[in-house]
Amino acid sequence: MASRLMPLLLLLAMIAMETSGKLEECKGKFIITKTWPGGFEVAMRVPVEKATRQWIIAIKPKVKLLTANFWSGYFKKKTPKKIVVASKDWAGNKRPGEIIDGGFVLKFGDRTKGPKQVIKEPIIFKLYYKDGSEPTICKMPFRKSGPEPEPEPEPEPEPEPEPEPEPE
Repeated sequence: MASRLMPLLLLLAMIAMETSGKLEECKGKFIITKTWPGGFEVAMRVPVEKATRQWIIAIKPKVKLLTANFWSGYFKKKTPKKIVVASKDWAGNKRPGEIIDGGFVLKFGDRTKGPKQVIKEPIIFKLYYKDGSEPTICKMPFRKSGPEPEPEPEPEPEPEPEPEPEPE
């Protein structure tokens, strides 16, 4: 009985955290790698700081989702208002220093809208640990593909003027 209640309790906790609006931004990224009318592809990269056993993503669509393909996860819940995806066993078990690396494709019926018009941000990301400690719950904004911006270099100090020689 208790094992059947656990997923429901976890989902309720996730929804409570989601609605509190006080989530920190995740250390990882969801990078939009491709877009087309009515859909887009996202790469997911999340650094792992301690041994993990599972991750969960919660997405709230603004328009009807037609199809989705999660490369390293499966649908835990799929309604018109919420999509919850959990990692497959092999994708959730990571050691410190590894990267959770995966992605997904979402296709919507409205062929004129881009990712930010069809998904309510932020996407909620939840990471469970093998040691049983409290899971990390954070928000994951979309980023566009391409290199990270380079930090601005510090300006070079102006050279000190050399004194002019005195006439003889």
